[in-house]
Amino acid sequence: MRRCCKAWLLCAATLLGSVAAQAGPTAADLKFREFFQLPVGPRGLAPSARLLSLDGQPVRITGYLAHQEASSAAPGIALLTPLPVSLGDEDESFADDLPASTLYLHLAAPLAAQTVPWRPGLVSLTGTLQVGAQREADGRASFVRLVLDPESASVLLESPK
Repeated sequence: MRRCCKAWLLCAATLLGSVAAQAGPTAADLKFREFFQLPVGPRGLAPSARLLSLDGQPVRITGYLAHQEASSAAPGIALLTPLPVSLGDEDESFADDLPASTLYLHLAAPLAAQTVPWRPGLVSLTGTLQVGAQREADGRASFVRLVLDPESASVLLESPK
């Protein structure tokens, strides 16, 4: 009886291990408060060691989509913030009240031409983290980006309920 149980457990462990290997790397949980070193130093914001270590890695993050007018939303990108934010009208231009830890969300091809609809409430997304200064299609500069995985992108593109 013991041999049978041991064999069954060994078989189950082997099967679970192969399923985990097929699923790919697990996404690390990332929090907005982990973006920058605290306290802020005399030279301003500096990326945290954790943020830099996750560059190019799959991550999961939860936040709010920044609400912006449909006419000013650039296709293929959206903004994820740690708190609800509504971007200003045309007269405010880039003088938005975006938190420093704003994360740019990028849709990968072939979805990159679609506009992401705004939705209220928290949203949890996964994708590949990119760290470093980059000019965005909407004219802003980003420092942290998330290239969404296909599942997160399809959820984000669904019409909000």
